Amino acid sequence: MERVRIQQAAFEGYALERAGCAKPLHLRRLVLSSGQRQRRSKGSGIVKRTNTKASRLKDSVGAIFGSTLKSILEFSGVAPSKRATLQALRHLAQFLAPVGSGVGSIRGDDRVHLANGLASHHVITAQRLRLPESREPQHERSWLGRNGCKDVALGATAATLCAHYIMSMSGSDAQAVAQGLDRCSRRASELLDGWPVHEGAEDRQCDALHAEARALGRARAAAGAAAAMAASQNLSREAALQLQFDWMRRAAWPRGASCDGASHHALMSALNVGPVDDTEFSPVNRVAPLSTLPLGALPAAAWLDSGASDASSSDDSRSNSLASSASSLGSSVDDEEKPLTPEEAGIMCTMLGRL
Repeated sequence: MERVRIQQAAFEGYALERAGCAKPLHLRRLVLSSGQRQRRSKGSGIVKRTNTKASRLKDSVGAIFGSTLKSILEFSGVAPSKRATLQALRHLAQFLAPVGSGVGSIRGDDRVHLANGLASHHVITAQRLRLPESREPQHERSWLGRNGCKDVALGATAATLCAHYIMSMSGSDAQAVAQGLDRCSRRASELLDGWPVHEGAEDRQCDALHAEARALGRARAAAGAAAAMAASQNLSREAALQLQFDWMRRAAWPRGASCDGASHHALMSALNVGPVDDTEFSPVNRVAPLSTLPLGALPAAAWLDSGASDASSSDDSRSNSLASSASSLGSSVDDEEKPLTPEEAGIMCTMLGRL
């Protein structure tokens, strides 16, 4: 039965097209791996865990409705080279850092599903082997694939926002990005609302679908409020787009708010009335920290260390130590790029501390 469910998930999904880009954003029901991929260093070599059929079909931690990291970067127009990939991952980390610092304060049933969609897990092996966008011939493997990151899973909301944020930071026209973000988020919202649920689907998968749909709905409501605010203040296209990203991010993962079916209407009403404000979502009660933090599936040193070797090729590549990643957080991937601030570096170290 588990094999059948994974096979269904592998062929279930949609492709969002973007003008001028040959690679679509694949939205799928992604079954999440229940554990970190393991590797052990023995001298200078790497000993990999045996990848048996039994291990591929072991119980998962549930599912999200979203996209793989590889599909997100391809949709964003990021070249598969090490340099371009590192730059894109850096932008993704900077965009999600505020979310990572506040997602633990979210209350309600949607909380765990929202966290699962923030690069916390890989797609389970039995599914990723069946995903067309995940296949890479041995002689054509991307830097992302060689470092074990291509199958990191992000929810549809994070995937849509991060893809367009990467575009905006890569020099794309602000108006074109804003229009693309509106079209993509609207279409993704329609697909989530009408996603067919198979008979016998687990409750946690249905809950994950509804949580993702609510998050994207909040983000779209905040986008409208941001556009109205930008127009009233005569902001430039670039400033208006950054305001929109900020408000959409805070609405999708509202710090301290209760996120579930019962509270969603009240949140949407507040977002449709006026701008998103941090005080609007101030925590009422402190909640226990999440056991899985956002970006936990991304190895720190593998993509933040500018000195990482292209030849360090293992599908399960992991950082050697948090100390090396912490030191690399302050250095830029591109010498001409502004480095992370100490505050950003602290946030990233906190999120990646479990590696």
